[in-house]
Amino acid sequence: MIYYLLTERGDHTFRDSPILDDPRLAGRFEVVTYTEAFRRRHWQGGSIVFSDIDRLMPADMLRATLLYRRLRRARGRMRLLNHPTRTASRYTLLRRLYEAGINRHNVYRVDEEPRRQRFPVFLRSDSRHDGPYTDLIHDGDTLDAEIWRLTSLGLDPRDLLIVEYFDTADDRGVYRKCTAFVVGDAIFQRYMCFGDRWVVSPPRTGDVQRLRDEQSMIDEEAGYVGADTWLPVLRRVAELGGLGFGRIDFGIKDGRPEIWEANTNPDPAASRYAELGGREERNVPIGRRFLRDALAALDDDAAHATAIEIDTPPATSDWYDWFKDDVRQRIGKSAG
Repeated sequence: MIYYLLTERGDHTFRDSPILDDPRLAGRFEVVTYTEAFRRRHWQGGSIVFSDIDRLMPADMLRATLLYRRLRRARGRMRLLNHPTRTASRYTLLRRLYEAGINRHNVYRVDEEPRRQRFPVFLRSDSRHDGPYTDLIHDGDTLDAEIWRLTSLGLDPRDLLIVEYFDTADDRGVYRKCTAFVVGDAIFQRYMCFGDRWVVSPPRTGDVQRLRDEQSMIDEEAGYVGADTWLPVLRRVAELGGLGFGRIDFGIKDGRPEIWEANTNPDPAASRYAELGGREERNVPIGRRFLRDALAALDDDAAHATAIEIDTPPATSDWYDWFKDDVRQRIGKSAG
């Protein structure tokens, strides 16, 4: 059995997805909200994907971690993908990639001191998948003004990131957004989109067709989908991010990938990307086949037949009372 855990806000990806129209997944893939999962005692063996982690509120993050611990300790064949608190946030992943020499651009929290960012930069959320909140910013005064503006509107400064801009345009001014999926042990290149602006909104952004003809873009994507060009680096990205399931987005410059983010609850079918030129007939089926194969590999008959029962995770307040008592005992202080 494959359980896919997500938040109510993120419940629009795998539920009723055409990706699941595969006989190998029939009756073996269940979308479960975290609210439902916290009440569930009976599970079947197989795999559980903890997705949508960045949307979890702190109390739910705690309960998801407690659920993970109880499932991991349960008897039965159960594989857990994405630890709720050990799968890296956008900030943590990008900082690790910069320090590892994989990325050439760095990232900072707005309240981080000292800031040694190089300009231009832009502001975006650490937890939301809604793109940049500003255009490119070229000096410190403008940056401070934009931070003031966004926090005055109510955005949490603890969730705001300063991201260094790294120009990945080719010599024609074309930008690429490349994606790769991580599904357990499988990593595969999924699709490539093109644009004439630094923010690429799939499948085509702006008037990119004046820079590249459509057929050449389809041909380039065809050579990318399912190839293994970037897999060694992408596997390292997944390791650094603690990512067992999700989508990695990146650009390419000077023969090197530049990683933008990893999304733990990606759109599996990407249907809106398909309706362009010959992509639906030529490129899209390859990526969907890889995804279906990888999902099917997460389950097997022996695991599927295993019944698992756990105690449901406690309410956050009950757990915290226990935690405080445990801390006092460990450091030798009285309950008072």
